[in-house]
Amino acid sequence: MNGGPGDDNINGGAGNDTIDGGAGDDTIIFGTGFDSINGGNGFDTLRIQGRFILSNAGSLARGVVVDRPNQANFEATLPTAFDSRNPLRVNLQAGASFTNIERLEIRGTRQADIVNAFYERTPVHITGGNGSDQLFGGTGNDVLIGGRGRDILNGFGAVTNQSTIDILTGGGGRDRFVLADADLHNSAYYVKARANDYAVITDFQRGIDEIVLYDYGIQLANYTFADTRVSYGTVTNAQATSITVGGDLIAYLVGMRPADLSASDFVFVRSDR
Repeated sequence: MNGGPGDDNINGGAGNDTIDGGAGDDTIIFGTGFDSINGGNGFDTLRIQGRFILSNAGSLARGVVVDRPNQANFEATLPTAFDSRNPLRVNLQAGASFTNIERLEIRGTRQADIVNAFYERTPVHITGGNGSDQLFGGTGNDVLIGGRGRDILNGFGAVTNQSTIDILTGGGGRDRFVLADADLHNSAYYVKARANDYAVITDFQRGIDEIVLYDYGIQLANYTFADTRVSYGTVTNAQATSITVGGDLIAYLVGMRPADLSASDFVFVRSDR
């Protein structure tokens, strides 16, 4: 299937398809067969929706976690299977890349989905659905939307100092926004690029949601909270609280003022290594 020069919506559907979006800003939807996809010119979006299981072994499994293989480009064939009863499990491995795809869009299910784009450089747009989801962005400018349920949102990715801006929306439920870890990075996220990379948390609920910060020894005393304004996506000049540590901006909390926050809104992590 060839998209031509316009802005196309192409659905792979059933069967083994070869899709070329051509020129224009295209949206390409994974089908249920073995699809080979090239976005072509323009700003193209690859959408994974419903309940897909991605396999790198040529055999189709049900209800298990399967990884996308390390590929030189995305034109390599991916087998997909549709299963209406199981949650979405997507793990994009280090070294995988896309051909002429500017945004990867993944839509979850009503179940507890796990989407891990930790090593992905293509910007990802992940919507979790109604379950208690775990959503992990990559090193691009990502958008994570938890939906209903008790979700975990982590937009940072595997590489520091990438000047990325991630937009995190928890949705309904008691959500956790992760801005640090004590494992891979062992630090706060969005540091080393000053004010050029940060997370925008659009709907923090005080007393309900939690924010994970790194414990540099004095917990909240190491962080500065300031009343400010932020623009993101299609939103301009929204009231927000900024969070900085050591002169590095790490997050904006939209609609919040510093006085609205208390120590109980935060969880601290730290490693002794």
